[in-house]
Amino acid sequence: MSKNIAIFVAATLFLTCTYFAEAQQAIFLVRHGETVAPKGSDVRPLSEVGQRRAMVLATLLKDSGIKAIFTSDLERTINTAEPIAQALQIESKPLAQLGVQFKQ
Repeated sequence: MSKNIAIFVAATLFLTCTYFAEAQQAIFLVRHGETVAPKGSDVRPLSEVGQRRAMVLATLLKDSGIKAIFTSDLERTINTAEPIAQALQIESKPLAQLGVQFKQ
């Protein structure tokens, strides 16, 4: 079921992202890919599945007209954005202000 939803969302994004890029300014918010470490830790690299999903997203967004990518300074967000930035031939910009603050 969730795979069908993901395919629907990806197809919808693919079909509308070019329209949004030409018609107006748009902001795409992307959550980092799946990670391998337990939640609650700020060191959580992408799993193999997370890496593949980032590559699929890069393929979907390569013609979107995105001109800037901002990430938090966490490894998982930088690694999720990297394939997208490469596909768009731009550099992603990590910003510490977007980082997660863990409550103890």
